[in-house]
Formats: sequence, C-alpha cells, structure tokens
Amino acid sequence: FYAAISDNVSTQLTGDFYSKGSWAGDMLTSYKKRYRYTGALNTNFSVFKNGFKEFPSYSETQNFFIRWNHTQDPKAQPNSIFSANVNFGNSENYTNNFNSSGNQYLTTSFNSSISYKKSWAGKPYNLSINGYHSQNTLNKTVTVRLPEVAFNVARLYPFKRKKVMGSQKIYEKIGISYSANMKNEVTAKDSLFSINNLNYLTDDFQNGIKHSIPLSTSFKAFNNFTVTPALNYSEVWYIESVRKNYNTASDSLEVNSISGFERGNAYNLSINTTTRIFGMYQYKGKIIKALRHVMTPSVGFSYVPNNNSGLRYYTNSNNEKVEYSIFEEGIYGATNTTEAGLINLGLLNNFEMKVRNRKDSLGEDKKIKLLENLKFSTSYNIIADSLKWSDILINARTNIKKLNLNFTGNY
Repeated sequence: FYAAISDNVSTQLTGDFYSKGSWAGDMLTSYKKRYRYTGALNTNFSVFKNGFKEFPSYSETQNFFIRWNHTQDPKAQPNSIFSANVNFGNSENYTNNFNSSGNQYLTTSFNSSISYKKSWAGKPYNLSINGYHSQNTLNKTVTVRLPEVAFNVARLYPFKRKKVMGSQKIYEKIGISYSANMKNEVTAKDSLFSINNLNYLTDDFQNGIKHSIPLSTSFKAFNNFTVTPALNYSEVWYIESVRKNYNTASDSLEVNSISGFERGNAYNLSINTTTRIFGMYQYKGKIIKALRHVMTPSVGFSYVPNNNSGLRYYTNSNNEKVEYSIFEEGIYGATNTTEAGLINLGLLNNFEMKVRNRKDSLGEDKKIKLLENLKFSTSYNIIADSLKWSDILINARTNIKKLNLNFTGNY
C-alpha cells in the first residue's frame, strides 16, 4: 500500500504472510524538502515460526529493525548541520528472516551515528554533539555512546601584534588551542537493552571529560632548519573512580567504585628540528629525464615528567605496596605516570621521476611519483634503565594510477 501524504512525505506499507503463521510488516516513510533536507525512515517487524506447535522443537521469534537516514542540504544552514544514519535492531533479525538479501544475511555488525555540528561565523570555536551505536551479531554485544560532545577552539596567537611593523618576532608565532571532549558510553549484551534493564545500564555507563591545551611555535634557525618547540597539557575529569583494598580476613582484593569528582592531569615538553635535502640525477635517455630524491631528516627531544596524579597504593598479602591508578577503569584510562626522556629520530624520503612527453615533443614533461612517502623513525629513552631503544618503524605509501599502496613494518 502506497500513500502520498503530502508533497514532502510519502509512505509505503508492505507485508508478508506464510501459511504456517509467520508474518512480517515493513513501513518505509520518505521525506524531502527541497534545499533543506531529505531522509527516510524504515521500520520492520516480523514473527518467525519454525516447526509445529505440537512438537518440542517448535520455536517462535520476534524480530525488529529500524533504519533512519537524514541528510541536510549544505546550503540550508552552513553553520548548523544535522545528519543521521541509524541501523538498529535485534541480532537475529536477518539470520532468521528468510526474506533477507545475501548482503544482509552476511553482515555481522551494524553501526549508527547521529551528529549535530555548530560553528559561529567569524569565531574561532565550534561544537559537535554526537550519538553512536555499534552492534555485533556474532558475540551479540552492543556499544552505545550517548552523548559525545566535542568543543574545539582553533589556534590563537595571543602575543601577535595587531599592527605589524618590521619582521615578525619569535614570540608572536606562539600559538595556543583548546579542545574538550565528553563521552558517556556503555557496552553490554544486546539482551540487556530493554526497558526493564534501563536502571542497570545507567549504572554501568562510563563517562568523563578530557581537556587538551597544546602550546607551540616554530622558527627558522641557520636559514635551513625549522625548530618547533611545544608544550602539551591535558586533564581528565571523572565523577567516579576506583579504590582498592586488600582484605586480609578473606585473603582477597576488594575493588570499589567511589562516586565523587576526581581530576588528573599530565603534561609533556618537546622540541623538534627538521630540514630538507634535495638530490637530482639527470639521465640522458630518450624517456627518463631525471630522478629526484627529497630527504627530510628530523631530530627531536621530548620529556614526560614523573606524574603521581591519581596514584594510590594498597598492601598485599606479602606486606608489599602495590601501585594503582584510581582512573584505570575510566573511559579515557589512567594518566601517564612513567618518566621518559626521548631522543626522536626520523627520516622521510620522497622519490619522483621526470619523463619526456612522447605524444608531444613540445609539451610539458610528466612527473611520476615513485614513492610518495618512505619513512623511518625510532627513539632512544635516556632515562630508562634498560631497553632504551624503541622499534624502528617503517612506513611507505605510493599510488599506481587508481591503486593506493601502503606498507607498514617494524624492526
């Protein structure tokens, strides 16, 4: 059954009925407002009966699935955008529904996202509010993140002069930005997502707020070197934390969740120096004219201080103090506590080849990228007692017409 409700909304109803009593109903509602938005809401409910009621092997399952897609025209409200892509239902919906397509039957996960983004014209900040859902039909787990809020302030230069006269000072290049992220998330079996279990799920949510404030600048040294110092500060806020206590009477470790505001912080310092080295080899052949190699070596130092934020101790059965973090079960994890002084080494390579234009002798030569990126990187921890060298990481990337090739390895 199809009905055009208005010029902007239409609905179609379809149904299936089987002689053994199984049935299904599907309603698809489409809507569109020109230059504003477009979308569709699809709801499906089915009752699947297998076997005969007189036999013990008889089974009956009820399945549902909801799909909602909503897209806003970018020109409707450029500074305020809402979008939705929802796929939600019980895990047996397609494995028991003999009307399913092959793709639906083989799909093992469903994801949903609802997003609202807001920016202010002429202002350096923006806001986004998101809802997220992920469902795995194999292990029958569901992850719901509702809401996730992000607030970002673009890079600002607080020491920059309003009227620039002469060359720019080093301190004028100091930039600072800010970002805040809030999450409220739970992961549980899909059978628990019902009205009767709402109180249980509410108690099982993980939530917190993370603040990040990076401060950095860059300047030229000896004409050919770029120096980039940086300071990064981060802070986490939780309304629930962990306390551990060893119970000697029961010879067991007690872990309790304590309600109340707690905060932890961390910071690190770094300075990095890079330059670029160009190499060119000229060919005398009829096709290849030249091969160019660009190397970008980098040397830097980063320091992470010893951080006792959120650290607690309990005494075990051997009368030994065991260290733990009250944030270890938080959604952003524990703050870093290990001191490190890293000398960072990197070498980025780029290879290009120039070939003659065989179609037109007067035309421009063609440049071909042999390797867009070939990078080696490692670090040396001067503070560590042993194993000071980290792995050597290797990354490579190139394109062959419409084929993207990526390589990653470590030694």
